[in-house]
Amino acid sequence: MDKMLARLSEPSTYAGAAAMLASLGIMGFNEGQWTMLFGAAAAVAAAVAMVIREKGKPE
Repeated sequence: MDKMLARLSEPSTYAGAAAMLASLGIMGFNEGQWTMLFGAAAAVAAAVAMVIREKGKPE
């Protein structure tokens, strides 16, 4: 569980999650819904990237 939580603190995890969502294009969402979904995901990822410090960097 600690390993999974550690992964959630890495920006690459969010990039992977976005790629996984993109691969689910067969789920029946229309283009407008995908645009809205990825816009929201990008906003969340941007907010997370701004507040999470990278490993090895001083605060």
